[in-house]
Order: sequence, then structure tokens, then C-alpha cells
Amino acid sequence: MRCLLLVAALTLAPAAFAAPQSNEASEASAASLQASANVPKAALEALSAGGRFVIKSVEASGHGVSVVIEAVGEGVSDGVRFSVNASREVLERGGVAVGMSVFVTVIASGYLLSGADGRPFAYVPNERARALIHDAQVS
Repeated sequence: MRCLLLVAALTLAPAAFAAPQSNEASEASAASLQASANVPKAALEALSAGGRFVIKSVEASGHGVSVVIEAVGEGVSDGVRFSVNASREVLERGGVAVGMSVFVTVIASGYLLSGADGRPFAYVPNERARALIHDAQVS
């Protein structure tokens, strides 16, 4: 009986002292679900090359807010632009505004686009992840 109580106490003890987890990853996941990007191949190449980007325009659209992002800097060909659709709440939380620099974080499945505060507002899947993503209407 004592042995059984000791085993139960040792099994439950680590759970009682578990450290609280950060919800930063889940916030990034939520942002990726609320934002989508359909980018041309030239923009994907600029993202993977570590190009610099700036927000060119922000406009309301039927699916939330459309953000046009443009590559800037030396060695950038003209016309490397793409748009991202996101919810208004995500963009307000990230402080997204015209002229703001966009920071690109490379992750295994693509790229996270974030503002100056580091909060991601969009996810751009790479070629491998794009093959796994599908869009279907559920009725």
C-alpha cells in the first residue's frame, strides 16, 4: 500500500510544479490561420534571399484587409510585389501601416511576415508546404 502511494505521489508531483508555457507559438499559429498569401515566384525568391520589404498599401477587401508588400533595396528588380489578406484585428494588433518595414522570419514551412513589434501578421508557405495546403468549401 505504501509503495502504491509513493508511486502515485511521484507520478503526480512533476505536473504540480510544471512551468507555465508561452503562448507565443499559438499566437503565430492563429495569425497564420487568419492570414493568407498568394505570392508570385519572384516574391518567394526575394523572401528566401532575405530581401527587405515595405508595406505599399493597405485596403479593405471582401475577405478582410489586403496588404500590398513590395521588395525594396539594391539589386531588387522592379515589380516584386505581392498581397496578403488578413483580418483587421491581426493587422491592428501588429500595428501595420503604409511605409512600415516588414520583417521576414524563415521557418521550416515558409515565411512569417511581422511588423516592428515582432508579432507576425501573415504566413507565406514555401513550395513544400504549399503542396500540403488545400482550400475546400465545407457545406
